Amino acid sequence: MRENIKKNNIAAAIPFWRKGMKYTPGGSQHFYTNGIKIYEYLIKKEKNEEKIAFLRDSLYTLFDNRIKCFAKSNKKKGSILLRKAYMMYKQKADNQWIYDTYQEGFMLSGDNVNSFLIYPYAFIAVERFKNEEINRAEAQKNYESLKKLITYNIENAKKEEAKFKYQDVLEKVEKVFHQKLEQPIFDCEYYSNIYIPQYKANPDSPAVYRMVYQELLKARCPATLPILVEIGEKDKIRIAEKKAAIFKAARDNAPKSKKAVWEYQKGNYSLAADLFSEGAVEEENLSIEARADVCFKAAQISFSHLKDYAKARRYAEQALEYRPNWGKPYLLIGDLYASSGPLCGTGTGFKSQVVTWVAIDMWKKAKQVDSDPFVKKRANKQINKYYKFMPTGEDLHLRQLKEGQTYTIPCWIQRKTKVRAYNEFKNP
Repeated sequence: MRENIKKNNIAAAIPFWRKGMKYTPGGSQHFYTNGIKIYEYLIKKEKNEEKIAFLRDSLYTLFDNRIKCFAKSNKKKGSILLRKAYMMYKQKADNQWIYDTYQEGFMLSGDNVNSFLIYPYAFIAVERFKNEEINRAEAQKNYESLKKLITYNIENAKKEEAKFKYQDVLEKVEKVFHQKLEQPIFDCEYYSNIYIPQYKANPDSPAVYRMVYQELLKARCPATLPILVEIGEKDKIRIAEKKAAIFKAARDNAPKSKKAVWEYQKGNYSLAADLFSEGAVEEENLSIEARADVCFKAAQISFSHLKDYAKARRYAEQALEYRPNWGKPYLLIGDLYASSGPLCGTGTGFKSQVVTWVAIDMWKKAKQVDSDPFVKKRANKQINKYYKFMPTGEDLHLRQLKEGQTYTIPCWIQRKTKVRAYNEFKNP
């Protein structure tokens, strides 16, 4: 029998096994361990459900008879019962029957349990909880018992291979018990009993109370739970103090271009513009492009928030010192000039119209130095918009001015340009 079993020639082993069981059923445990293989073989081959049921009953009886013949101690009986429960799980027996058999086996076998026997019990226990056949307290008790049992075997494993097997089982048990269920096994009360004492032992440790807060929320504890409200308020204060300290240190040691950003966010636009400009000159780690960029930011702020056109032009020209071929500062200067009609005149009339000359000069310059499609599109848009506001030929004649003549724009602008007359038939 044993030789055929070793060669996996189960059919040939059956006659010898039957003789052994008939004449010496208590002669060797091999009759029972090999009998399990034989019955599994027969069940797999059989198609008739009634015969399969009979074979399964006979298979389970093998374990009972083995206990009668060879279980000299409760520990041995428990070990055989666990194997019976495992076989019942494999053969898809009734869950309660498997569960009860497992429970008796664990109670009798002690702490040394083979790793492969453990997980099915965890699975069946959770299934029974899902079907409301056991309550939450019993499911939690099952989890705690299994965790304790597996941990013991991990800590006392003599070989690394065995330790890894128990660790793998522990992960599977954790996963099946902590799966997402409509009614979870581990509720707020369960986790409160674990984590609240940890918090009370270290109430001023951010690492502890933040861990407790997260774990209780994960356990579906309501945010209104007094302990969570207390921790939440405490953490808000801690975060605010930490942010304030970090901000103060950063503010005290920050480069001027960074300080400029903070002042801008606070609405201190004039100071922000000045700091951007100063940062461009003083900060050693800025690239040429970055220096130009912070100057341009200062120009934009001075234009849009301060309406200080002279200051905005000064910063835009500073940006051009770093990037002479950058079109955006020229666009901005052109916009400054175009917006100066009400400052340099009444908003209409010759004094307000002449600002368009220098504005168009700047927009044309932007296209000339920068091939960026955005710059070209923006410049053309502004030129086409403001070209029609230039003085007419009649305006020039009344003031004895000729096209092409050099002319200095008054007011804050004080820049030289060429006299031009609006001509709707002439390309601007």
